[in-house]
Amino acid sequence: MENRTVDDEPDGRLTLNELHQLRKRGTRRTYTKSEILLLEGTDPGPVLILESGLVKVTVSAEAGEELLLGFRGPGELLGEMSALRGCPRSATVTAHAPSSVTEIPEKVFRQFLLEHPNALLRMLLATHDRLRKADQERLLYLSKRVVERVASRLLEWCVRFGKASPEGHVEIRRFSRRELAQSIAASEKTVDEALAALTRDRILRTGRQLFVILDPAALSRTAHPNL
Repeated sequence: MENRTVDDEPDGRLTLNELHQLRKRGTRRTYTKSEILLLEGTDPGPVLILESGLVKVTVSAEAGEELLLGFRGPGELLGEMSALRGCPRSATVTAHAPSSVTEIPEKVFRQFLLEHPNALLRMLLATHDRLRKADQERLLYLSKRVVERVASRLLEWCVRFGKASPEGHVEIRRFSRRELAQSIAASEKTVDEALAALTRDRILRTGRQLFVILDPAALSRTAHPNL
């Protein structure tokens, strides 16, 4: 459950060899925490390969509220659809921790995909899967209790970003309660109540930007009570 690195197989996008070939055509750049990598509404530009760190993807709602779409880790592409379609950036990407990327010029990225049509197909399928997952989550929000949604999100973060502690538990760091609430479209108050319930049941322990999963099996049962 440790954080992925660029040596791990990416999730349904480019193969490790393709990433290596693409990386040779770009330049390395680093970002500090809270620095913006891509800005919603701006013209398309370089595609980024996230090499290390963690980034947050958000969009602006009509009322000016920031909506959290998710987090991205090493090995993932950023800004690829904007570059492919030649349309403005659809979301803002912000460094959630010190991060490094490889910048691939827009035209170079398009040429790479022309030379590697299978990579284009996998990239489009991965985008489709991500959108389908988002639709499924919206439907679940209508039927699941907040505590179940909290448990489901924490399980996902366990797999993607969790790290085993010396005590044998799983630690999830760098995420706030507010971000947890945003990620499941719930109020901070109801999320606080759900976390308190999980803490009382000795499933979870919390701290500042820290969630410690004490009993993953119990957390899974909470997330999926009908299984």
